[in-house]
Amino acid sequence: KAIGIATAGLAISQILGLPVGSYLAMIHYTTPFFVIGILSTLLVILIYIVLPEIQPVHIGGSKTNILKRYKQLLTDSKVSISYFAYFVFQTGNFAAFSFFGVWLSIQFGLQVHEAGTTMLILGLRNLTGNIFGPRIVNKIGYNLSFYGGIIFTAVLYVLLPHVKNIILVELLFFVLFFVTGILFVLMMRHLQNISSVARGTGAAL
Repeated sequence: KAIGIATAGLAISQILGLPVGSYLAMIHYTTPFFVIGILSTLLVILIYIVLPEIQPVHIGGSKTNILKRYKQLLTDSKVSISYFAYFVFQTGNFAAFSFFGVWLSIQFGLQVHEAGTTMLILGLRNLTGNIFGPRIVNKIGYNLSFYGGIIFTAVLYVLLPHVKNIILVELLFFVLFFVTGILFVLMMRHLQNISSVARGTGAAL
């Protein structure tokens, strides 16, 4: 549940960022990059001023080199397979996400701002999936949610290129990324639980 709430911030940024970025691109394709750069600089300054300095918690015993922590995780075959599977899943997920705008333009002749507005539904689904996903998992069980979600996602990806109606595409987008929002939470929970000594290192991976 905590992971779902934390990742909801990413979904909100997609809800706002996709349409705003597409509208800025109407001015010039470089405009979003300049705006992001300026706002990021201001945000870093604000973080430096507002956030207090966080001192590391002292842990008794010898300090462990960060590379040794990664080695400790990845030398376990079960752990390395889990991270590789997650890497493949997210590579495909983000590759598809990056291609959606181009596909909408080619398939339905949408302009940049129209494609951005259409893809707003992607952020909305993430927010919904991240927040309500844990409740669904508690009702139907982890295994059915996880394996059923992966199979269901694969089927939707196969069907999506053949859909000719933009309204139906929007509906499939919502369902597809609602499910991937749930899968993301489940995968992060699994990756956090496979190692009890280096959970922060696991999250970084």
